Order: sequence, then C-alpha cells, then structure tokens
Amino acid sequence: MCFSDDRKIQTYEMIYKRYFTKNTEVINYLELTLSSNQMVRCDEFDKLNIENIPFEHTLGRKRDLQYINYLEANPLYKKVRYITDGKFYAVIGESESCCEILDLSSPTVEGFSWAIKATMAFSSYYKVLVRKEHFKTITSLTNSTVFYSKPINLLLGFYTNKDIDTQNLWVGRIDRR
Repeated sequence: MCFSDDRKIQTYEMIYKRYFTKNTEVINYLELTLSSNQMVRCDEFDKLNIENIPFEHTLGRKRDLQYINYLEANPLYKKVRYITDGKFYAVIGESESCCEILDLSSPTVEGFSWAIKATMAFSSYYKVLVRKEHFKTITSLTNSTVFYSKPINLLLGFYTNKDIDTQNLWVGRIDRR
C-alpha cells in the first residue's frame, strides 16, 4: 500500500508491478478542507468501548487502547473526540484551526454526510478524505464550501485474489501514517 499524488502514482504502480505483484489497483481520493452551514446533534461515546464498534471497509486495523493512545499522542490535535448518533460513529481530531475526521464507522455517503455535519459543532472548518467519485454528492448533501482540495491516490498491491471491498474502502488518518 502506498499513497502518492497524481504525478508519481503511475511510477509507483510500475515499480509494484515489476518487483512485487502484477495485481494492483489505484483508488482516487480528495483530501478536502471544507466548511458547512449544516449541523446535526451528536453524543460522545466512551472511547474504551471502541473495540466493540464495527468499523466497516477499513484495512483491518484494530480499534483498541493502543489505537486510542496513538491518536491522542499526535501533536496535531489538542483534543480527540469520539462521537456517535447511535447509528454512525466517528473519531474527530480537533486542532487550533479545524477539525479532521480521523476515522468513520461507515464510509458511505450517508455516513460521511452525518460526520461532516456533526463535526461542524466543534469547528467552522473540517478536513476529510473522500473518494473522488463521491465528492460532488457529499458536498451537495452537506451544503459544503470547499477551501482546499488535494488529489491523493492509494495504490494497493495484492499477492492473491483481493478480499478487500475496494469500492467502499476508506482510509483513516492513522492508516496513512
């Protein structure tokens, strides 16, 4: 797995195919900084129960105490919030300038829309990584204004048949480190 911009991703894919595996897939994302005038209610959940919450379509990283400690030790965030509406769960990193959606239990359009609107309760700006093909739908549903957009690509290499749902895959901040 590797992340890169549009300029270098093809070179990395050629390296993967030559030295590692011919089975590769490039997934296009946008790293966005947005603002929205819509807000929804959310509650905080006990972070120690994170192991019991199903996080779908991720790369299989365990959500446990080690995961929580890693997030909370990050100097970018003055506070890490664990929020829910009962159906969706999100982990939000709060910095001086904005909030960032670090993890999301359901990377569907509905899940993103809820997390974006919930994040607006903590800051007027937020950062999020979304699949390029969902960009217009999500920004339209949340009535978001885009302040910054950066294309970023995920290159996956598979040694066997893929058992990852790449159509719904979402990569949180911790998986990009």
